[in-house]
Amino acid sequence: MQAENLLRSCLSHGCYPPGRRLGLVQLSADLGVSQTVVQKITGPLIEAGLLEKEQTSGSVTSPHRTAPG
Repeated sequence: MQAENLLRSCLSHGCYPPGRRLGLVQLSADLGVSQTVVQKITGPLIEAGLLEKEQTSGSVTSPHRTAPG
């Protein structure tokens, strides 16, 4: 799906810094797709470890990454 590839690219290129909360409405506006599409595309990205789902708020956040060392 094109929107999933766009979000994946944004995450890997630092468009959304690690730890930033990414709400459904914000992602929908940023990607130019419906909130339903955002809900569908975040699942595979959560499974891939590119996003994390916050249990209490239901929002999605990019994970904190630690530098190797």
